[in-house]
Amino acid sequence: MIMWRTHFDPYPDPPDINPFCGTPVGDNSEVSTDWKHVDCKKCLKLRTKADNFVKETEALIVKDMGGMVDFLHEVS
Repeated sequence: MIMWRTHFDPYPDPPDINPFCGTPVGDNSEVSTDWKHVDCKKCLKLRTKADNFVKETEALIVKDMGGMVDFLHEVS
């Protein structure tokens, strides 16, 4: 019996869906950005690492956006 698993992917973007645990997504799985739907044991074990990755990534995005705002103020 094949078990259906929901993996964590903080930034799912079909067709490039990459669960945080590295498991290939096939017909018997899906991804979610919401931990309450995740039941993959590998993803759940990596939750702290995944949460830290998301925080660091979003901090970099905010920093880059701030740099863009500064640049636009200089140009105008």
